[in-house]
Amino acid sequence: MLMFCRKETYIFCLLFSFISNGLLAQRSGEKQYFGYDAVSQLEISTFESGEYAVVASSNSSVLVIFFDACADTLWTQEFYQGDDFNRLIRAQNDNEFLYLAAALGQGQDTAIGLIKLDKSGQVIFSKGISSPDTYRWYQFHIDKDKNLYFTGNSTSTANNLASTILKLNPQGQEIHAFQYGSSFIWGMSIPAKNGGLLNITGTTLFKVDANGGLEWAKRYDGIYQSTIPPIALNDGYLIFGNFIGAIDRNIVFKIDLQGNLVWASRQFLDINYQSATLDPSGNILISFTRFSNTGPEWGIQKISSTGAIIGSWILPYSSGDGIFCKDLQLLNTNSMVLGGITNFNFANYSAIALRYLPLNLADIETCPATLLGLSTEPSQITANPNVGNFSPVRFNFFQIDNRSFTGSSILLNENNFCQNNHNNFRFDLGLDTTVCLNSDLILKADTSTEDFIYLWNTGETTAEITVQNEGSYWLEISNACGSLYFRDSIAVNYFPASNFSTSFSPERAKPGEQVNFLARGEGTFNWFFLDQIKVGESVNFEAISAFADGVICEFIDTNNCVSYDTLYPEILDAEIFMPNAFSPNGDGLNDVFGLEAGTVYFYSLDIFDRYGARLASLANESWDGATYSGGSYIYILKYQIGPATETKTIKGIVNLIR
Repeated sequence: MLMFCRKETYIFCLLFSFISNGLLAQRSGEKQYFGYDAVSQLEISTFESGEYAVVASSNSSVLVIFFDACADTLWTQEFYQGDDFNRLIRAQNDNEFLYLAAALGQGQDTAIGLIKLDKSGQVIFSKGISSPDTYRWYQFHIDKDKNLYFTGNSTSTANNLASTILKLNPQGQEIHAFQYGSSFIWGMSIPAKNGGLLNITGTTLFKVDANGGLEWAKRYDGIYQSTIPPIALNDGYLIFGNFIGAIDRNIVFKIDLQGNLVWASRQFLDINYQSATLDPSGNILISFTRFSNTGPEWGIQKISSTGAIIGSWILPYSSGDGIFCKDLQLLNTNSMVLGGITNFNFANYSAIALRYLPLNLADIETCPATLLGLSTEPSQITANPNVGNFSPVRFNFFQIDNRSFTGSSILLNENNFCQNNHNNFRFDLGLDTTVCLNSDLILKADTSTEDFIYLWNTGETTAEITVQNEGSYWLEISNACGSLYFRDSIAVNYFPASNFSTSFSPERAKPGEQVNFLARGEGTFNWFFLDQIKVGESVNFEAISAFADGVICEFIDTNNCVSYDTLYPEILDAEIFMPNAFSPNGDGLNDVFGLEAGTVYFYSLDIFDRYGARLASLANESWDGATYSGGSYIYILKYQIGPATETKTIKGIVNLIR
């Protein structure tokens, strides 16, 4: 437990009895929720503050299970019962409120239901949106300005078949509505990073600005329609394709901000894409369902930011006759949650399943993932110049009314599976310890997560503290929700101080004279002077002006504790001898004019010609004559034997011989 950073610093790491990998102890394994029968759809909406909502739907209502940042259930409610509910269009949040957008009407969408909830489950508003036309709404979004977008297709021949985009403000009031094109084809959409919306209808992609104006339209052959929304990037969009047939095919491709193809992945066979998100490194994480001989299975595929396959994994499920994967979302930079629907064929009911996973699937401790080898084939995406007319046509027939939708609490049963073996939230500060008197002791909680709350008896709330006094220290660690708590303590004592003495002789030395340094004590002595290191109780160093910076003695006692002392012998005034001539001819004899290094602590040298013009001004440096011709030159030398000592001056004439 004891690690040395330097001899004066010790680090004690607090040992935990579970390996968290950034996860809270209860956020692991699989959870199943029973009591909401006939569930057919599921998605997960995460808030930046850590909360998240699991939103499921059947053919008659919508269920919301709202969790705090520690994966504890805060509330469950059911909405839209008996309200001519058809299906959930999408659940979205703006990091403050949760929105539930539903299609109303049987067979065709005759209206939209929109419910806005706060994090406690209270309804902020509920509205109905209708028009004389019928629609097939396929997506609901919230943009960066918290405006609301609905995208779908008109199915009414009276006003032509067309893609429709309806934009509302955060209060649910209409901003504008436009129709584009003249055909009914299932689509998908996503708000753009730079404002506006990217919409997909069939094999045609078109981008509109924040005012509904058309920016561009592109058509590509070889792509498949998907229920996965595109992912908006700063430099483009990721588009997903899913074809269900005798051989299921899935594809990912990227376009730039003008709709031009950047890259396309290979086609992945025999799986069905369900959702997609990005990890912190920009890799694409895709949840999928795979149909095996034993029934549907859930899995995760990882693709690089350039479309290269990194890996595909199948995850086991705990019970039932198969599981349909539905959504995958990151909870933080270290963990994610996979949502699915478990079928029980014999009992004729289904359950909501959530699997909590580390971002690195190799770190799963129980019910681990299995690497899956996928069959692939080349993709064949090509641009088609026959785009058609997608000029916007304003549509002014939507009616938005306040409407009360049914909402009620619902009781669910929760079962836990595949939990890890680290159920006890415990850590160990270690045994009581004794350290050196002049050292810093660092007590560090090595939890590798930001999800814990720390409280030391010193009042500090950081993961580590520096101890500089003897005594008892304790640390309390709890999670952000207060459902986990533990305390441990440690006693810190100091070794008694070890005495040692140092001296030197002579106390005043002339430059070049040998000075003896002597130390006494039970331990080891190391001496440091300039770049020299000597070991022993008695050592010698030659007296030079650098004595002014001191000679350091390091003492290591029998407890491996370290102490230091610095000694400053005094340098006597040097007998300065300045030659009256020098010859810079490169023969190694009298090539420069000045003082030898170490003779004095500091000196300056000024050179003048016979007329008084300054030719050189040097500091602790000799004069090499430069390019001047032979002759007599005047010099002024100023020097100090040590720091803060008297400055002395020597003047004279020197002959430069060429």
